[in-house]
Amino acid sequence: LQETAPSSTPGIGISGIPVGGGQEPNNGGQDIGAQVEVPGSSPEGPPDLAVPATRLELILESISSVSSEKDLRDPSSPQRHAAKWLATEDEANIPADEFIRLQQRYVAVLLFFSLG
Repeated sequence: LQETAPSSTPGIGISGIPVGGGQEPNNGGQDIGAQVEVPGSSPEGPPDLAVPATRLELILESISSVSSEKDLRDPSSPQRHAAKWLATEDEANIPADEFIRLQQRYVAVLLFFSLG
């Protein structure tokens, strides 16, 4: 067997990640860490997107795939009562970004309010 020096030509490793060559990947001269400015936005965020201001609004957004918006907006519906209870009284206080847990909890509470 004869040992050879590492090649200066980049290749592809077993995992598909470029290896060898000792050069940084060509990114077209762009600074990868630079912020990208999106038209119609500002550093504070896009002005045209509504940001939910309350926990109830965040929960309504998270469970909108489980119940219709019409039912969630109706103040007398079991869906709205369940969502409001989750937002104001539930001691579990599940974060609104934990979609699966919040949806499971919502369905259980919805059954309670539906069967009244």
